[in-house]
Amino acid sequence: MKYYLSLFILPALLLVGYSSHDKSLYYWGDYQDNVYKTLKQTKANPTEQIAALEKIITVADSKNKAVPPGLYAHLGLLYIQEGRYAEAKASLDKEKSLYPESTNYMTFLTNNMEGKRNQ
Repeated sequence: MKYYLSLFILPALLLVGYSSHDKSLYYWGDYQDNVYKTLKQTKANPTEQIAALEKIITVADSKNKAVPPGLYAHLGLLYIQEGRYAEAKASLDKEKSLYPESTNYMTFLTNNMEGKRNQ
């Protein structure tokens, strides 16, 4: 009887343990809200958005999670709006290193930023 009971309890415990595990590969925070604000061009202040994205990065690091693709690119574009070109380049390079498939686009953004910077 104990043998049959353990056949049901053990899988149930494994299922409960697995379902409580965080399955997300990335830490998203409120990144999607920030993207929405930018795309809708609400009165979202770039400085506030930068702070929010930097907070997402800090929390993701503390949880040993990766940030979602595009976050560093978005942060870089916000830095460009603020005229913080060194930080923008660092963010775009970080995006490129984390997500190599974005290399062409990040290079394009970096080159355009350099053009704005030299005007």
